[in-house]
Amino acid sequence: MNALEKFQDRVFRILVRTVVTAFIALLLFICSGCAGGQSLNAVQVQGIGDTAGPYTLTLYHEAQYGGLKTMAFLVPEGNGYTIVPYAPEYAYTTVNNVGGQEGLRQAIAFISKNPTYMNYEIRRISDPGGKTVGYEIRPLYDATANGRSDVMWVEYGLSNGVVNVHIHLYQSIMEEFESGGR
Repeated sequence: MNALEKFQDRVFRILVRTVVTAFIALLLFICSGCAGGQSLNAVQVQGIGDTAGPYTLTLYHEAQYGGLKTMAFLVPEGNGYTIVPYAPEYAYTTVNNVGGQEGLRQAIAFISKNPTYMNYEIRRISDPGGKTVGYEIRPLYDATANGRSDVMWVEYGLSNGVVNVHIHLYQSIMEEFESGGR
């Protein structure tokens, strides 16, 4: 296979992956609408609100792609919401009745295990009425190692008090791993 054919083959594979990813994202969007789910948003904050707790801590980690898909969530207990990552049950753990500062400490210790970890970011997840659903604690990685420091985009769908979380790596990060660039 000559250089031109290799280039065309790579472009074709990237195009197919992009189309498949877009189709899956569209399908997820349509399905969340069919299930009566509402989309939630998360905005960056300096810390968690009430640090006393109690909170439910959810720790999520997926080993594929160098373990970059790692996040933690703190949800105030008794607020009527439960966070459930869209992943197999072995990919996440839940710890109940943890204080806010202790939960934050555990979350940071959990997400900081990757060798390219640099810092973290806290995002407040709120429902359509502005009420706090919980907090997302996400790792920020070495941009020189990964092409960017924030490697994930997250979708939140709410249905009957259950917040379904879809965690995705940016396409460029996945392509770098798949091409053998790491």
